[in-house]
Amino acid sequence: MSDLIRQTIAAGASLQLERAAGMFLLNEAAAPLRLKLYRQGGTLFDAVDVTRGIKVRPEGGFDRVALTNESGAPIYMEAFICAGDVDVQIQTGIQVTVENADAAPVPVYVKNAPAVTGVSDATQAVSAVAAQLVASSGGRRSLRVRNTGTVDVAIGGAAVAFAGAAVVLMPGECWVEDDGAPCEWWAVTETAAGSVAVQEVA
Repeated sequence: MSDLIRQTIAAGASLQLERAAGMFLLNEAAAPLRLKLYRQGGTLFDAVDVTRGIKVRPEGGFDRVALTNESGAPIYMEAFICAGDVDVQIQTGIQVTVENADAAPVPVYVKNAPAVTGVSDATQAVSAVAAQLVASSGGRRSLRVRNTGTVDVAIGGAAVAFAGAAVVLMPGECWVEDDGAPCEWWAVTETAAGSVAVQEVA
């Protein structure tokens, strides 16, 4: 069983819903709202500035929902309350602040894909002495390294050595690093000089 609630909440007003359920989904909201979930009089979840797409499934369910409009204008909203679950793709850019007055654990997972802000390209010489390709950068989302020379090139951390390297690029090969892109990266050849093209995506 599920309920679909469509309502315009007046400025400063609160919509109280007495429902025994397991899942709450805010399907639509014209502006941010405050969301509280209760069970037997205790607060399970309290979040301000929630917007469309937020889905909450507290363990053990809830029996009351409060949606409060803390803005100065009416807000139209649509919400699902049901015992089971629904699939939803959450809109990127959601910002949620969780207040936990009862000191009970409230796990909140929000994953947003940040926008690409820039791409930089460079060509660097590589030798048998390890040299830094890029410094560490928390804003770097992806790193691409292509061997543009005629000898094999190893890449890794500051202590990278050709003989023990995990990543070795043959001439023409390209390595795309996403997980460790923000780290500091170095390169080295076995004996002769080489070169690499480096592309950073931030």
